[in-house]
This record gives sequence, C-alpha cells and structure tokens, in this order.
Amino acid sequence: MSLNWREIEKILSELELAGCRFGRMTQPTFSSVVFELYAPDRAMWRLFIEIGNQDARIHRLSSDARPKEDEKVRKMGKKLRFVQFFHAQLEGAIITAVKQQEGDRLVRISFRAGWGNGFLFIRLYSGAGANIIVTGEDLIIKDVLLRRPQRGEIPGKLFESPDFSIPSTSEAERFSVRDYPSSQDFNSFIEESHAGDAIQQDALDILRSRLEDQRDAALADIESSIRAMERRKAENEQHESLKHTADLLASHIYLIGKGAQWVTIKDWSREDGHEMTIALDPLASPSDNAQAYYDKYRRTKGAAEHAERELEQLERRRNETLDYYTDLLRVREEDRRDTKVRLSRALKKEPAKTPKEIETGIIRTSGGFTLIAGRNARENDALLRTAVKGNDWWMHTRDVPGGYVFIKNIQGKTIPLPVLLDAAQLSVYFSKVRTATHADVYYTQVKYLKRVKGGKLGLVIPTQEKTIHVKVDVSRVKELLQGGEADDIP
Repeated sequence: MSLNWREIEKILSELELAGCRFGRMTQPTFSSVVFELYAPDRAMWRLFIEIGNQDARIHRLSSDARPKEDEKVRKMGKKLRFVQFFHAQLEGAIITAVKQQEGDRLVRISFRAGWGNGFLFIRLYSGAGANIIVTGEDLIIKDVLLRRPQRGEIPGKLFESPDFSIPSTSEAERFSVRDYPSSQDFNSFIEESHAGDAIQQDALDILRSRLEDQRDAALADIESSIRAMERRKAENEQHESLKHTADLLASHIYLIGKGAQWVTIKDWSREDGHEMTIALDPLASPSDNAQAYYDKYRRTKGAAEHAERELEQLERRRNETLDYYTDLLRVREEDRRDTKVRLSRALKKEPAKTPKEIETGIIRTSGGFTLIAGRNARENDALLRTAVKGNDWWMHTRDVPGGYVFIKNIQGKTIPLPVLLDAAQLSVYFSKVRTATHADVYYTQVKYLKRVKGGKLGLVIPTQEKTIHVKVDVSRVKELLQGGEADDIP
C-alpha cells in the first residue's frame, strides 16, 4: 500500500536529510530510484523512492537490504538517461532544505550544486501524476525520471510548482499514520513491509515497459498517418481555385488558339481588372482543356473531403488507443496479479501485418488506401498468393497483357472515385498500352477471380467485374510513382 501524506511526513521527520550530500544514484526499476547520501556525522546511507504504483513510498534502506538487487541496479543504471543526468549534474550536491506540502504527497528537496541552486520535486503518487523532477532555481525543468510531454514534464519547460506555504485542499484530515511496532522506527517498518515485493514488482515493471513501447509504436504509426493525411488535405485544398479556373476557360473558349500553351483571361471575380494566365495542353482542344481542369477539380475536392473524414477517424483512433493503454497500464493493489495476466495477454497479441512487409510489387497510398501493383506475371502471381484477401479489389487493363493493381480493403469504407482512378492509372501504366491516351480497366473483388487451370503464371478470369474508362493522366502517374508516399519493395 502506498504512503499517505502523514506517513510521508513521518518518514521525512526521521531521515534528517538537510545537510546530506548526494552520492551515486541507481535505478532498480523503471519507477524507482536509490540515492546514496553522505553526512559529516554518519556513514553513507541509502534513500529508496518508488512512484507511480500502489507501492509508492520513500524510506531509508538498511545497510544489508536487497544486496542482490544492488548488483542489478548497477547494471541497469549505466544505461538509463536519468541516471546519467544525475551523475553529471547532481552528484556532490548538498541538500539545503526539505519541504512537504501539507495535505499532499509532494516533496521538494532544495539543493546546492556546482552549477547553482535547484530543486528536486518528488510526487509520491500512485497514479499517472507521479514523477521525480529536477529544476533550476527558476523552476525550468532540467530533467525528469518519466518524460511526459502531454503534461509539460520535459526538459526546458517551466514546472508549475504549488505554493508550499498553502495546505493542499485534498481530504487531508482523514489520513493518519498506520500502526507500527514501538520497537522500531517508521522507516524500518515500511522497509520490512515491502521486503517481499521486489521480485513481483520487477516482473510487473518489465511487462509495463514492454507494453509502453508497444503503445508508443502504435501512437507513432497513427501520428505518422495523421501527418500524411494533413499533407494530403493541404495538397488538395485548392480545388475551388481549380473550379474557378475551369469556369474561366469554359466562358472564354473563344480566346484559346489552336496549340496554345497559355491563355490570359480577365478574372471576372475581381473588381480590379486582374488578369489570370492559365497553362494549357497544346495537344488538347479548348473544351478538353476546360474539362481537364473540371476533372482535376473533382479529384482534388473528393480527395480533400476524404482526407478530412480520414483525419477525424485517425484522431478518434488515437484517443481510443490512448484510453486503451492508459486503462491497461493502470495498476491497483487489489488486482496486481490480474494486471500481470492482462499485460501478458496484451503483449501476446500479434500486430497486424503492414503493407511494407509485402515482399514484392510496388506499394503506394491514395486517399488513405494502399495500392499494390504487380509489374509482371511473377509479381502478379506472388501478390495474389500472399498479399491480398477476398475483399480487396483487383484492377487490370481490359484485353491487354499487363500488371495487376490491388486496392487493399478498409473495413466499413467505400473506395472513393479518386482512389479508383489512381489505381486504374497505374494499371494502364504497367500494361502494354502505357502510351495510350485512353483505356478500359476491369475491376472486381479478389474473391471473384478464378485461376485458369493449367494456364500461364498468374492468369485469372474475373467474374462480376465492372469496367471503368480512364483518360491517361501522365502527370498523376508520375506523382504516384515518384511521390514519397511509399517506396518500391524489392
């Protein structure tokens, strides 16, 4: 059981920390530290601090306490960031004062180091607010045991310290010091009470650490997707200007000469007589040039709207992931054993196979959907066997040899037209008619493909197929192939 504020007050009254000098610091687990302390009138002694769980506490360690763990502490301590910081910045510092906020489990240790004065704040909480924070005299954080950016507890941030002269408003009066034998001091009693917890807590800490890594990886993936979708949204937010350009062209077709690369038109939406110069395709007719801008407007508008919906879903998914791991990592005294079981089960869950684990073909993304293109019969066959499932979509240029393009299905989502068009563009590009200006492309779900018995490698016959007619957009194909959304997979 964690210490209440009165028990912490009792512990501190027995320790006589003022005047002691910090020696070496070690870190037995991810949530505990041990300080070596020196005083002129007594031998070196050690102070143990545990935070963030139901055993949160502070007490003196007896000289023969947990010698086996000390060896483990030394091995871990050399690798941990906070230990390295303490060694460089606080070893040799002298404790000048110790203050506890009345009614709270917050302790402030004032010290004098070679670089100046500072504070060591210890939040002896059993929940998410627990931490050990080192600041300068100006309360700018120098380092923390547990870095929590969401709470502003990272180096360089201002630590919001409460006024220690004002008692906490919590229900302070209902707490008292638990009964303990009169033959020993309270420090020794607390140390003995937790003597059997070390091994069990260490195992739990390892599980928690591995699960925190799993959480961080999951959140990093979501954040990466959010950034990519924000870029996609920004890239397509100019769709209204494209429509305006198309409207200008459509209403001034008579100004467009044959083979023109540019046309300058007075912008009727502005009162200052501003003229707009518009790029044209010299090989296309005036009406086709206007239609090309309308087509691009529809694509970009659809992509922007899809990106907005995707962002909402990703934000929701991020919050759900945070809530899931926060609840999973919460440890209560009454269910410590159940917590170990829950953490172990969560770690055994196999992560979903990501597109980048596919061993052949070319991978791209469009509107949040994954596109996988096979470039030859061998890749087509390999992708059919290993990379796609029944609900994924297959595309292939009609009646022409070439590569297969697959759109990975996302449960509960309909594939938007811009994504379908991008996949069709890739299908034409990886076919024998890549130089054509127009082409028909089959598409159906993978479960409706039938392999030809004794046929060529990768050969399939589609059923329940539909056909989409596309105008080849060379610039869009280049964007897909040269863009940074994904890399070729060897």
